[in-house]
Amino acid sequence: MKILLFIIILSITNYSYSIEPKSNTSNNLNNLFYIEEKIIDEDKDFFKSYIKYPFLNIDKEIVIKENYDSKFLEDINNDIFNYIYSFYNEILSMSNQYKIDYKNQKDKTIKYKFEAYSKFNTTYNKNNILSIPILTYSFTDGAHGNSYLKSFNYDLYNKKELKLCDLFKDNIDYKKLIQKFIKDEIRKNPSNYFSEKDFKITDKQGFYIDEEGISVYFQTYDIAPYYMGIVEFKLLFDEFDYALK
Repeated sequence: MKILLFIIILSITNYSYSIEPKSNTSNNLNNLFYIEEKIIDEDKDFFKSYIKYPFLNIDKEIVIKENYDSKFLEDINNDIFNYIYSFYNEILSMSNQYKIDYKNQKDKTIKYKFEAYSKFNTTYNKNNILSIPILTYSFTDGAHGNSYLKSFNYDLYNKKELKLCDLFKDNIDYKKLIQKFIKDEIRKNPSNYFSEKDFKITDKQGFYIDEEGISVYFQTYDIAPYYMGIVEFKLLFDEFDYALK
């Protein structure tokens, strides 16, 4: 049942991107690597994991030809690896403690298996831009599991992690623009949300890019009840091109 819930969450979460970033170079730095899928697959008495995460398999010959410092690509791999293993180790540590507590219990009628899953999607990988949202799901005892979405967005040309503000023109108040857009969307189905006043766009706002636009997302319970899951709002490139770099 918990695995089914995770699959349903994955199918509901819509990964896509519509505003086309403008590139400062004719070189396609996205050809420096291909995305390889890594898997952590474990099944023990008190712990189960099936974690998929991306790895940038760097083509050293092309890197040398393009005279590109591959350290930035290696840093991206380290960022993702550290994030995934932090998640994995957190759930594993909790399961190990539960295992100790369970063995010390006199009444052993209920036994839980802690679970850790993840799935990723490379939603944008061209024009020197890379965007990879990773969805994690964990079950650590209780009524239901927890999902969390984190995106890894990078400007390969300028060798930096992309923030939401980097996508908008300097004269645009992007926070105000996005908040108005989301409030208008919430008003269409207000019963699905806590309140249109219960959120703010922050400097660390989660987002990812796909072929259609920029998806701004909120974690479970941030602005809506649990049944709504991770809530996303997409700013289509065709509609917001005037505000984008």
